[in-house]
Amino acid sequence: DTTRTEALTLTLGIDFGTSNSKIMVNDDAMGFFAVENDKSFLFPCTIYQKGDEYTLLKGQSSVAHKDVKLRLIDRIHSLPEFSDPDEFLIKLENAEEFKIASIYISKLIQHTINWCEKENEAYSGQNIFFQWDVIIGFPSIPAHDEHQKQAYERLKSSFEHLIAVSFYLSQANDSKITDEIYSQVCKARSLDTSIDARTDNPNWNTAYPEILAQLCTIVQTDFAIEGKYILVDIGAGTLDTITFYNGIGKNTFSVYQAAVASIGAHKLHLFRKDRLTEILLKEGKDYRFQGVEPEDNSDGSVFKNNNYTSYYSKNLKSVRDDINEFSQNL
Repeated sequence: DTTRTEALTLTLGIDFGTSNSKIMVNDDAMGFFAVENDKSFLFPCTIYQKGDEYTLLKGQSSVAHKDVKLRLIDRIHSLPEFSDPDEFLIKLENAEEFKIASIYISKLIQHTINWCEKENEAYSGQNIFFQWDVIIGFPSIPAHDEHQKQAYERLKSSFEHLIAVSFYLSQANDSKITDEIYSQVCKARSLDTSIDARTDNPNWNTAYPEILAQLCTIVQTDFAIEGKYILVDIGAGTLDTITFYNGIGKNTFSVYQAAVASIGAHKLHLFRKDRLTEILLKEGKDYRFQGVEPEDNSDGSVFKNNNYTSYYSKNLKSVRDDINEFSQNL
């Protein structure tokens, strides 16, 4: 009966990366699907704005919002102490970085829903009502240290709020998400706290530590064998490590230690640029940051000219000789 509407709960998992994001959909009956993006599985962590509208696709005369994740995390940590959760979330919603990240994630969710309904052969052409559980990763781990514990709780709460706001944005009647629609969603949430409730699964929007999510994936693979391991993830934003023991049975493992450090490849690039600028300005040299565009239209750390002279322009004088002399003295 093609007129019958069936309800189907799917889990949508988002790996919100510094350079690119990845999306997986889990169907308990059919397994996992990797969501495609024009013959790729990567979604550059950049969103484009033209006027009051946003899109994942670069358009003529559009403004690119890059480093979406890095800017969001920096903003989260810059907010006042995490004492009043409700006040904290309101301040978070008012932050430009959170708004941009919410719109970006909402566009990923819209793309996923459209992909499942029209392009995934398992569901296309069927009269299915999709109900979604959404999960997003965040770069932190539980800790006993009070400062690290507060940072963990701050990030966990922020990313759970991010995925909830993003999902409601994705459900807007008009698929064109604007600043006005974002304001309406935030206002509706503040007036009606029950908007998050779903009787079948009250924890439908979940934030999970990225490094632990990777660990769970590894121990469930067919090639996982018993033994002690160290997992190292060198990302663009962070360097994540975890040591663990994998038991004989599936899903049986013990974690010894885990750590997340903000020294990813892209962050190191930005630090190097800022540090050079600071030193050169102290020497009284008239330098101005010029900026370097990535080769692949993402926020990746592969740049066209990975040398000092590509970072700067100098008024009136040639920069090359001064930079070469400076670099030899580092």
